[in-house]
Amino acid sequence: MSISPIILRISRHAGKRAFQANILSIDYGHRQTSSTASPRKEIDTEIKWNSPLPRKQSSASPTRAMDGNGVVSTYLVIAPDLSNSNRLAIREEHLKMAQEGLKTGRIVNAGAILDSDPSDANDFLPKMMGSWLLIKATSIEEARRLCLNDVYSTKSTWDVSKLQIMPVKTIV
Repeated sequence: MSISPIILRISRHAGKRAFQANILSIDYGHRQTSSTASPRKEIDTEIKWNSPLPRKQSSASPTRAMDGNGVVSTYLVIAPDLSNSNRLAIREEHLKMAQEGLKTGRIVNAGAILDSDPSDANDFLPKMMGSWLLIKATSIEEARRLCLNDVYSTKSTWDVSKLQIMPVKTIV
């Protein structure tokens, strides 16, 4: 079973601030969403899953936090694995980092992307082929830096050239 391509275009204009994101595909096709040759080169070591979220509340919404750079938003991350991924070898280290992210509130929920439907009677153990994360950050760039500092990025599990980060609004 393969994941069919999705093309999504989001636009938002608020005064002088304009935001636009183009998500090219979720089929792990060959398009890169990053404009740099190697996203690992410029990693901000200051931002990690255990970095605290801003505490000051937005006057517009008491459930949203703010810092000097703006409002903390929610992002969906799709992180496909490299074909020669070492996921299981470093999984414990990754899960420790994820637990820190849960404690700080940076990770809302996360899990593995499977290569087939587990309810299929012929496939009892689907293979993990990537990760999905629902995270909190002040910008898409901060969300990207969080992901690039994750052990699955630094130790070559995720294919960071295909990392996808989309702003989302949660309802429940």
